[in-house]
Amino acid sequence: MFEILAVGDTAWHRRLGLPAVPLTAEDAERAIQDTVERLRQAALDGGHVLTMARLRQTAERAVHVPSHLPVVTRAVATGSGEVWLQTSETEDGLSVWYAIERRQRTAEPRRVLVPGPFELMDAFGSHIWGLFEEDSGVTVVLGLRLVPPRS
Repeated sequence: MFEILAVGDTAWHRRLGLPAVPLTAEDAERAIQDTVERLRQAALDGGHVLTMARLRQTAERAVHVPSHLPVVTRAVATGSGEVWLQTSETEDGLSVWYAIERRQRTAEPRRVLVPGPFELMDAFGSHIWGLFEEDSGVTVVLGLRLVPPRS
């Protein structure tokens, strides 16, 4: 993770050992099938006739399907000096986030579970706030108190 701090011209470099998220076989197959469909359409547009087996073989050679997805899908800088990283991990139906204290370069990231439909906007110590979409489709501003991890 590279970050430019708003303090003079200081650039801060930090490597985080966050877990990778395994890619499911279904997601890998979907990526290959999407490529097969794009190749099929390009072949038809160009007036070429290729068999589905040939298209599949070409797609499997061309598409690099990693065994793991990148862990971070979104980053939110907070008013309290932390950076919150959202991952594609879930636990008990909750989204997994990692909170990093910007001033502590060696501290381990804090793992935080946040309700899935909650859109994190900011965090202050023991509280987070953001937007929550109710089942009726109404979006409300919501503040949540963070609780210590289960031991």
